[in-house]
Amino acid sequence: MFQYVVFFFLFWFIINLDTMAPKKSQKNDKKCEEEKKKVEKNEEKNEKPEVKKRKSDDMTSSTIRRNVAELSSHMVDSWSLVARVICKNHVKYWKSFSNSGRLFDFFLLDRKGDGIRGIVFNEGIDRYENVIQSGQIYEFSNCRIKNIKRQFLVDDAASIELSFNSDSTICKIDDDGFGEDDNTKYTCINDISSCDPGKRINVIGVVTDFNSATEITTKAGKNVMKRDFFLVDGSCKKVLCTAWGQVAEDGFDDYKNRVVMIRSGSVNEYNGRKSISLGAGSVLFHDIGLQQAKVLVKWYDTVNVKDIHEIECNGTTVGGIDRKSFEKKDIVKNDG
Repeated sequence: MFQYVVFFFLFWFIINLDTMAPKKSQKNDKKCEEEKKKVEKNEEKNEKPEVKKRKSDDMTSSTIRRNVAELSSHMVDSWSLVARVICKNHVKYWKSFSNSGRLFDFFLLDRKGDGIRGIVFNEGIDRYENVIQSGQIYEFSNCRIKNIKRQFLVDDAASIELSFNSDSTICKIDDDGFGEDDNTKYTCINDISSCDPGKRINVIGVVTDFNSATEITTKAGKNVMKRDFFLVDGSCKKVLCTAWGQVAEDGFDDYKNRVVMIRSGSVNEYNGRKSISLGAGSVLFHDIGLQQAKVLVKWYDTVNVKDIHEIECNGTTVGGIDRKSFEKKDIVKNDG
């Protein structure tokens, strides 16, 4: 009996051996497939951080050097500007209805000759006033890009300016081939007579003379400082300029017979004559490090002052200013 049982079990095992083998193979195949999927999933998981890292590196790996024309107040990436300081003003004190402080400003030209104004405020002055020098090249970063009000804009000029504080970075770099190109559009003084009143212009010229700063009361009842001065350029024409507020209080003794740059001056007209007003939005720079300024100095040293005439000079006053208030020294150069 026992022999029959053993024989029957062996016979059953032999018959079902073939059917059992595929099941095992299927299980192995299924297991291999599952292992393959796990490996693929792990590879995908390992790849995702690598892609994110590359994107992150692309955004923060290095600061991108920009030109003035590429700057915008909407920029969010890390950027810097390499530019030459063309001129620099001394520290001024400012005051508004709600705040007050100190600032000094300077004008920059990038490698392509495009210009932009920079302003350093308060604590930043202690750090950078002695660092920034006219004629030197710097790399500027970590500063705020500020839009200029539309009414203060000059045609083809940058619509932004740079604002610096103690957290900004300003590093002097070696001169690596910077030229003296200046794409700023300057209006010749002789052409001011054809400019529409209210037009904003840039002018560069030599200060021939100036009056003392005086305090006047405006129609609105506000007391403000005012100063008049004459500016002449290579066209042998001079124009009356009026500085207001803080600009009028600046030390004009340093400006006599020297080149200055007016940025965003406003053209005025009174009794058919044109003048330039330096009010809100206007900036006056001196000690201009431009080839054009050097040419003007040489020209003024040799020109006969009798050949210099005021634009549209067919009367005695402009804007209520008596030209006789200027001493004769406005037509006599100071040789000392």
